[in-house]
Amino acid sequence: MKYFTDGFTKLKNPSPIGGGYTVLDENNTLLKVENIKKTGLTNNEAELLGVYYCLKEFCKIGDVISTDSMNTIAWIRSKKDKKIHRQDLLEVILRCRELIILKEINIIWEGREYNLAGIYNEENHLDTFKKQNQFNL
Repeated sequence: MKYFTDGFTKLKNPSPIGGGYTVLDENNTLLKVENIKKTGLTNNEAELLGVYYCLKEFCKIGDVISTDSMNTIAWIRSKKDKKIHRQDLLEVILRCRELIILKEINIIWEGREYNLAGIYNEENHLDTFKKQNQFNL
């Protein structure tokens, strides 16, 4: 099975109110939308949490996770933990690594236009993205 994950923040990045993540499968079935109320939540953090949840709750041996977050993939694949600038996320990153090995998961990067979770977020969180884009001009 192939899964698609995407993180989002509300209003801006980092967010003053939070954000979350979305997980869909290859059949475009919505499996999870998690809203996280956390001041300072970053999009990178939300992306990582989405991958972690997918690994933990949905992935079986040999499955694939597609993300459009190069940063998340770099964190998970890095062999230099001290170089990860978000040391507060190191425990989640280490757990992702363990689950990827244990379940023989292939995590891949695919552009936004192929990420079913990202497309879902853009279509269903339009108010979030419109407000966020106002701050990113």
